[in-house]
Amino acid sequence: MSTQKLALFLFIIYLVIYTCILIILKSKIKGYSIHKHVVSLLGVEKSPFGSIFNLSTIIYGLLSFSMISPLLNQYGNNPLVILGIISLISTGVATILVGIFPMNIPRAHKFVSYYVFSSVLVTGIIFTPIFITYGLSKFMIWLSIWTILSTFLLSMVALVEKRTNSFLEWSNLFYTILWNFSFAYMLFRGIA
Repeated sequence: MSTQKLALFLFIIYLVIYTCILIILKSKIKGYSIHKHVVSLLGVEKSPFGSIFNLSTIIYGLLSFSMISPLLNQYGNNPLVILGIISLISTGVATILVGIFPMNIPRAHKFVSYYVFSSVLVTGIIFTPIFITYGLSKFMIWLSIWTILSTFLLSMVALVEKRTNSFLEWSNLFYTILWNFSFAYMLFRGIA
């Protein structure tokens, strides 16, 4: 198995593990509800497993870089693909920063939160035409569109309500995880 394929395999497996970590941590905080509490609350030091959430989010961001080389190798250095790679790097860095700057560092966390959701939005916008141009999975096209819409809706509700809607944030996180899982799997299958 090549290094690229191994890295993608680890990322795919880790996305399942990360999802399980989120579900377990959510259940460990007394009174926590996805309808009332934002995802980042899991990373606050007062929560029993804050450091686990933060570390696992940093690992998620680092492993997301495993998609860059296969993407470049399989689809070339087309300007749109290069923009896609830049957006993936930006989203990976933003994800790492969410783990480094939890909610108990309010100014940094607020900036990082805007950065991560903006990066997810831009990534979805850039990759939708990539998937269409290369005739890739219709599922990925629709998942990208759905991720764009959920991120946009999350942003609009946050602007109007002056706070983040926790259910929309959780939904967006799961769409993003599913997008990463599906795209990494697609790239994994494309490596000889």
